Amino acid sequence: MIGAGEEAGETMWHLRGAVQAYGWGSSRTIPEFLGIEPDGSPCAEVWFGGHPGAPSTLLPVSPGPAGGDTGPGRLDELVADGAVLGDRVRETFGERLPFLVKLLAADRPLSLQVHPDARRARDGYAREQAAQVPVGLRSYVDDQHKPETLVALTGMRALAGFREPAAVAADLVRSATAPLLTAAAVLDRPGTPSARVAAAFEHVLRLPAAERRRALDALAERPVGDRPWGADPLETARALAVAHPDDAGALASVLLNPVDLPAGHALSVGAGVVHCYVGGFGLEIMASSDNVLRAGLTTKRVDLPELLAAVDFTPHAADVRAPSVTWPVPGVGVQRYDLPFAEFGLRVVDLVDPRARYLPGDPTGPRVVLGLAGTVVVSAPTGRCAVAPGEAVLVGDGEEIALDGSGRVALVAVP
Repeated sequence: MIGAGEEAGETMWHLRGAVQAYGWGSSRTIPEFLGIEPDGSPCAEVWFGGHPGAPSTLLPVSPGPAGGDTGPGRLDELVADGAVLGDRVRETFGERLPFLVKLLAADRPLSLQVHPDARRARDGYAREQAAQVPVGLRSYVDDQHKPETLVALTGMRALAGFREPAAVAADLVRSATAPLLTAAAVLDRPGTPSARVAAAFEHVLRLPAAERRRALDALAERPVGDRPWGADPLETARALAVAHPDDAGALASVLLNPVDLPAGHALSVGAGVVHCYVGGFGLEIMASSDNVLRAGLTTKRVDLPELLAAVDFTPHAADVRAPSVTWPVPGVGVQRYDLPFAEFGLRVVDLVDPRARYLPGDPTGPRVVLGLAGTVVVSAPTGRCAVAPGEAVLVGDGEEIALDGSGRVALVAVP
């Protein structure tokens, strides 16, 4: 970290991400990305944000009043007490950093899940607060919605959104398994596509234990094919059943779109979209919430009635987007992502010539700059900070910044 003068006060801070050691995480990917020796334990996510569940710690870029380090603090406390947000963001989102940035590395599939919309999150949290529901039995851990975008840093695999009923029914018939043939018949009933998908999805998740095991055993006995991942939904379901034995979520996966996400492409997931990240390494950006309603592929709590009430059953393709690339100055490439959410926007900046400098412009609102490759120096009137992969800085409202060096960073801001 490079110190600077303190006369203007702190408006840029070095962030230390909060590590989450969930069981599905990779033991090697994130440690190797950070340049540290793996210790064999799973490292699933690193959070850069102010969510109270795992806020980043921060150190000032500038020296303290006595010329030394002022010591670590919490990002959520800084945001609540200071002018980091600026008037525009504060008036829209309140006294909170509206987005959360994560590194995510999955060796095993995450839970099959959905995020509630803003109204359902607010009402559900208030209801459980009033009832004093214990933390471990809650469906809502905060009062915010959680739209999110996953950008693949390596190739990633995911499931997202429902397929058309006819295509799903054909695959279920091909399974030649009685419980799934019944689900195919449900999809062939009269009604709108969303109503038929809803009935089949609930039917599969509520299968009695004996029928569920029969269907899963039949999937497990299928020969392993050599088609590309996602080309055969039954093969995808078989692989999920191996990772999560006796879990109806593997059967329900047949209803979902498989996504093979190339590096650099983004998958966006709004409220009500059932999804699952199957494997790979990515950059995840979301509204600052941890509300997750699970359907399966998990050992955690499944609140099926609440989940079914929150799901959008409309069949649609997964929202996958490639960035638009520009070269605003020689030696600097900028990938811009057209994202559908109000809480966050994303640019990925490549500095390929160490003599080049990039001025992002628009200094309103808080911004997080996260290192993805090489070393990039973030400069502002009140300080400079070098970020390597997995290091980040928070820049406050009104602070003009410049990027120098040789590397790649993600720049996350409120649009």
